[in-house]
Amino acid sequence: DRGRTLFFCDIARATLVAALVVIVSFNALQIWTLYAFVFLSAIATVLFRAAETAILPSIVESEDLGRANSALKTGQSISGSFVGPALGGVLIGVSVLASLCVQAASFAASAFCLGRLPHRSRKPEPSGLSVGAEVRDGLRFVWSDRVLRTLLGATALQGAGIWMLMAVLVLFALQVLAVPAAAYGVL
Repeated sequence: DRGRTLFFCDIARATLVAALVVIVSFNALQIWTLYAFVFLSAIATVLFRAAETAILPSIVESEDLGRANSALKTGQSISGSFVGPALGGVLIGVSVLASLCVQAASFAASAFCLGRLPHRSRKPEPSGLSVGAEVRDGLRFVWSDRVLRTLLGATALQGAGIWMLMAVLVLFALQVLAVPAAAYGVL
């Protein structure tokens, strides 16, 4: 159930960030705690992202699917690439705890909204396979198609390159350009 997946992923992410708030407020953050947080948060995020697009056909009519998909992607781009980083940078500059509290609250608000999401009762036909078997079939399918395999490789390289750039960009902006930490997100 994609709706339940979305709801529980945001509940999990809100809980994880709230736990991080408590850990940070007691000055008890350790590297292994951060690794666990990132790992669990990444799992919830991957599941959320897979379900968010897949749920659209069950909540909008077929003729509205293109418009709904572009509205979803536009919202993701604006909030994830422009508003979120700028606001996050300002909040972190003010207070790390404040930024974490806002993040936890945003996941909780999202879960609240998702819990009230209308959807039609169109359910996909079960394949009869386990999730692991479906994942293996999907990977086999992608790997057997030259175009999809090339796109997968290019996307993986692009993602790795962007994150390597972002790691260096933070240091460059803060140390070389002397950008205040609170302004980094806006930059």
